[in-house]
Amino acid sequence: LALAARANLRVEYARYFFHWMYPAKLAQRAMERITHPAPRPPRVPAPWINRSLYALSVLEQRALGALPIPFGSSLLLVGRRVGD
Repeated sequence: LALAARANLRVEYARYFFHWMYPAKLAQRAMERITHPAPRPPRVPAPWINRSLYALSVLEQRALGALPIPFGSSLLLVGRRVGD
């Protein structure tokens, strides 16, 4: 949100997604800090993995979508330039 303010944006809507992945992402980040691996380009998972992850995400949104959970592995922000 601070980045949006520095970009002269007024936040209209913000929410986190992929709450269920947050612990795994934290663990991965910790391992990267310890081992200092070289950056790798992102990869698209195999179709069956992608479908499974999509299904989990849909379930998460149906179950928790209305709750303002303050963490997740992805953030969606809709903003408007100040003065518009």
